[in-house]
Amino acid sequence: TKDVKPMSTPQTTHADDLAARIYVELASRVVLAPAQADKAKPTPDTLARLSFKLADAFRVVSIERSAAPVDLKYEVKLSDVGGV
Repeated sequence: TKDVKPMSTPQTTHADDLAARIYVELASRVVLAPAQADKAKPTPDTLARLSFKLADAFRVVSIERSAAPVDLKYEVKLSDVGGV
């Protein structure tokens, strides 16, 4: 058998929490999905890896969005402000 580390760690990150939430959602959808003879259901390891990849992608896009200049995030025209 593989050496399994305990699930609880002294310090978890926001990305870990997000990945765990994604994992629970994916796992519940896989379990509740009707079985299809031509498709095997993904393993728990596969779902966990996908969850972390999705959490990382979400984090990257979130950082990119927050780093965008304010004028690109909010389309404000001078005429809307009461200027020219």
